[in-house]
Amino acid sequence: MKRWTFFGVGAMMVSMAALISGCDNSDMPASEDENLSAESRSVISLSDAELSIVPAVNDFGVSMFAAYLGRGYDCANNVSFAPVSMAMCLGMLANGKDDEAREDLFDVIGVDRSRIGDFNLLMKKLVDGLPDSDSKNKLMMANGIWVGNDIDLQPSYPGFVDEYYKSPVTKADLSAASTATAIDGWAAAGTDGMIERIFRYEPGMNVFLASAQMFEGEWSVPFDKNKTSKGSFENIDGTKSSVDMMHGQMRISHSTIADAEVVGLPYYLGTYQAVFVVPRNGVSPTDYLQEILSVGLERYLKVELNETVNLSLPKLDIPSTPHDFSGVLSAFGLDGLFDGDYPGISSSPININQVLQYSALKMDEKGTKSASVTVATLFSGTDNSNVTPVDVAVNRPFILFVTNYDTGAIVTMSVVEKM
Repeated sequence: MKRWTFFGVGAMMVSMAALISGCDNSDMPASEDENLSAESRSVISLSDAELSIVPAVNDFGVSMFAAYLGRGYDCANNVSFAPVSMAMCLGMLANGKDDEAREDLFDVIGVDRSRIGDFNLLMKKLVDGLPDSDSKNKLMMANGIWVGNDIDLQPSYPGFVDEYYKSPVTKADLSAASTATAIDGWAAAGTDGMIERIFRYEPGMNVFLASAQMFEGEWSVPFDKNKTSKGSFENIDGTKSSVDMMHGQMRISHSTIADAEVVGLPYYLGTYQAVFVVPRNGVSPTDYLQEILSVGLERYLKVELNETVNLSLPKLDIPSTPHDFSGVLSAFGLDGLFDGDYPGISSSPININQVLQYSALKMDEKGTKSASVTVATLFSGTDNSNVTPVDVAVNRPFILFVTNYDTGAIVTMSVVEKM
């Protein structure tokens, strides 16, 4: 069986750091074309308060995904997680609680009561700014809320989620087949067809909330398809698999941190990068997540551009799979999501039934394409000729972060243990 574990939240939050006005981008990964016009990429201007929330959200995302993996869930197949998508979903939900419950929920995420407004502004700037930050690579973000016709909506909630989360609130008969078709069509459009079905009606459902994102990035220096060949991948159980390995020589970030090899591979324009963390032989990437958190996530996500590397990477194709994070959220300290009503959304009695996330990812010679949808249901190039390259073969279990370099936001996180 193939065992690929994917993280969505982490990779996006690193990518956010590169889009921030005023941050030092002197070590930003270089694109192959040094003469790109200034109009090719734009910078998201974040306040110091908003910027300081990014590491907290990153750490929360990685910690929550590690907790999910540690609860004995079946990881024999693909497991995915997208931190920003989850943060958007939780933000829309938490703002529907009363003041005390809202503050308690944000406190677990790492945002104290005085900074809830900054969190909402950060989400607004991400959903408004990230899709337009790069003219070469594609990032799509969409939020949506569908409520039953019998729900008495609070007048202020639709305007709030539309302003800060760009989320329309649609009244609909949630039991109707046409509603299912519309919501599934929304998901397919928001993920460029990677995730096509997310809606399942159950009796009593009266609110369906979703946050979708899709990233498609081209490597700064594409891999030559003619150099792709069969190679051996050492699985976490000691077996070996024959996989398609891509090979290329490039100047990229490279470092060794706490017995793990770390390489950062930029996408075209340098707005985004993929960070591969390859622990020493015999160490599970799932277990190594705790080491990353103890050493400090930023150390892994911001390695400097300093090595010419002969890089070998496996091609990946991870289809969409839903995973229920309800139990993890509750055990992680967010049980308040499932207790009590949502007076900020409606005066009608509603409670969350479950929080799911669907994620998919593909990686080939051209680049990376990933997509995630989080849903909540509520019920009553450099010249390398004179240097000696470093050989880096990602041929054993590893961790992958796809990040937005400017803001530091993690778009997608992955753990690959068996191929």
